[in-house]
Amino acid sequence: MLHYVILLLGFFVALATLGVDLTKVTILVGAFTVGVGFGLQTVINNFVSGLILLFERPIKRIFFYDLSREPLQYLIGSHFTFHL
Repeated sequence: MLHYVILLLGFFVALATLGVDLTKVTILVGAFTVGVGFGLQTVINNFVSGLILLFERPIKRIFFYDLSREPLQYLIGSHFTFHL
């Protein structure tokens, strides 16, 4: 990690000695990070969806019996209950 910090500081010192205005560099870096942020939205969304699926309870099939009618069948999950 220290290696990267030294490289980054050396890069900024080299830009300053060449006479490059660092405010232009910060605008460029800001635009780059916004682009990376938009690009990573889908990756983070898929990661969170995978975690939800990983920790979701399994679907259970439950039968309710009534002597006067046919048995009722339900699928019960963590987000829904469905009558079959």
